[in-house]
Amino acid sequence: MKKSFVTIIFVMIAFCQLGFAQPERLIFLGNPGAGKSTLINSLIGKDVAKAGVSAGTGLTTEFAEYEHNDFIYIDTPGLADSLTR
Repeated sequence: MKKSFVTIIFVMIAFCQLGFAQPERLIFLGNPGAGKSTLINSLIGKDVAKAGVSAGTGLTTEFAEYEHNDFIYIDTPGLADSLTR
């Protein structure tokens, strides 16, 4: 893992532990197959977003929202997909 990616994960975990009064929205952006859905599943603690290996095309084809512990996690298709970008 790259250092910046690890930093983002730690910041997001700290953010999740603060406990806000209203749902905060966290949007996940990146190239297809970067691990956005996998990261959401990890933060929520169960498989809610479709994730897996897909040879650079990505499995997420449209925006999806998952609510957990006063957070709304927004999964997006990969930025390299010019049709859904």
